[in-house]
Amino acid sequence: MTDHLSRQENHHPLPARKAWLLGAALALAALAANAQTAHSVTLAWNPSTGIPLSTYRLYQGTASQVYTSSNSVGNVTNTTVSGLSAGTTYYFAVSAIATNGLESLLSSGVSCTVPVTNTPAPSNSTLPSIVLTAPASGASYTAPATFTISASVSANGHTITQVQFYNGATLLGQATASPYTYACSACGAGTYNLCAMAVYDTGSTVASAPVTVTVTPAAAASVVTIWPSTATPKLADDGADSPVELGVKFRSDAPGTITGIRFYKAAANTGTHVGNLWTTNGVNLASATFSGETASGWQQVNFPTPVAIASNTVYVASYHCTIGHYSEDDSYFASAGVDNPPLHALANGVSGGDGVYAYGSTSLFPSLSYNSANYWVDVAFSAAAPLPAPWQTVDIGSVGTAGTASISGGSYTVAGAGALSGTADSFHFLYQPLSGNGQIQGQILSVQNTGTNACAGVMIRETLTSGSRYAFMGVSPSGAFRSSQRNATSGSTSVTPGGTGSAPNLWACLVRSNNSFSAYQSINGSNWTLVNSTNITMATNIYVGLGVASGVTGTLDTSVVTNLTVVP
Repeated sequence: MTDHLSRQENHHPLPARKAWLLGAALALAALAANAQTAHSVTLAWNPSTGIPLSTYRLYQGTASQVYTSSNSVGNVTNTTVSGLSAGTTYYFAVSAIATNGLESLLSSGVSCTVPVTNTPAPSNSTLPSIVLTAPASGASYTAPATFTISASVSANGHTITQVQFYNGATLLGQATASPYTYACSACGAGTYNLCAMAVYDTGSTVASAPVTVTVTPAAAASVVTIWPSTATPKLADDGADSPVELGVKFRSDAPGTITGIRFYKAAANTGTHVGNLWTTNGVNLASATFSGETASGWQQVNFPTPVAIASNTVYVASYHCTIGHYSEDDSYFASAGVDNPPLHALANGVSGGDGVYAYGSTSLFPSLSYNSANYWVDVAFSAAAPLPAPWQTVDIGSVGTAGTASISGGSYTVAGAGALSGTADSFHFLYQPLSGNGQIQGQILSVQNTGTNACAGVMIRETLTSGSRYAFMGVSPSGAFRSSQRNATSGSTSVTPGGTGSAPNLWACLVRSNNSFSAYQSINGSNWTLVNSTNITMATNIYVGLGVASGVTGTLDTSVVTNLTVVP
């Protein structure tokens, strides 16, 4: 894997003492002298984590790994040692002491030689300097934010080997050549304390002044329903009946997500209620059990994951009633539907009969209708938010049903029909341009089960045509990892199976290095396994993003991905 992947951390906690010793040894390994004068040296180290800290102890000596003195410096991560003798080499190390008195292992040591005061300074004695030129301090963005961190470096006679970019103590990435930049994409809400550190000569470092930017939460999407909460049925309770599924056919003028199901409840309508969302051919898109119901009136249950729906496509919302008491207004849809744009409950005959039902002891697709009845079932709908730059979305190939893509709070919801197979693909692609080498990785939270050929994952693609060369790494609804690729334009597709995992612990990554494409899988986002590596000749300017296919033309598969990062 690349350095970027090796930096991902998602380890399980160790027992307290073990974690303390290990954590201190690793965290303090970066101790370095970053500034020096004739009689003093400034030392800095990474903070130790894992146990409440009392102080750090600095060890000092004039022979390697022989420390003749030590003193506590407090709960700080840097200190300046003064009164040093010119011409003498000093050695330093640091330990961390917990509030319970337990002391960590020593960090790796560093050394410095104090120059003789009257010796002329060499031509390169001036340290390099580094300044963050972007973003501006105090800048504000809206989540999920995308911005570029840029640094300007003056080498002052030294050799700059790389520039590292940090958010606080977290290393975001690095650049090895000018221009020194790092692109932050899909950044969540919060305060970011950014700085850049130039690594020069044999590993010495100098840091920029920090810059603070703020990412504010996106405005909550407004929720639309077909009926307002003030609407009530003429017949709140139609009497006792057998267990039954009751539903309504509806469509939306705009793409978005169904966040939940509503129904009107009479006091006699007791028992367990389950809300469902279906396609018109009976595929269950989501299900959730109602809880915390009131005695009567409108009830709502939210799905664990919102379901993306396409515009101008008919769906069925329903709920299962175990007791058989339900609300019913006959002939409600006989001559007209209900319009609350962008939502529309359909008039009878627009897409078959509306006011649908099916008898059964558990939930099942309601395909029957009677007397254009309204059973007072509703949906909660959120319109898709505009995609933040540089993200774009497109259907590739003949999908049969238009796909959708939306981004909310760091989660990427993509719905796509079609299949990645043969000599031409059909699927939905959420993408952005990529120039040259790079990588994309993400955590796949869910893949809707629309069949064994359904898949969702990360993709690098040469063009937006159906026969394009591409590399893909993703999973099926069962959690089976698989890599696929097309090595020649309009050529055949080859598939390499990987291991298996369980949602939401499914991670996929693709890395491009010139014409070499490597696909990786992980079940924790930290430990990665190579699934496939192949050579594909692609242009410099290509596309990278998320691909979702249902495996079936005309049927959407809705999948959700988070922790998505694109590194150019």
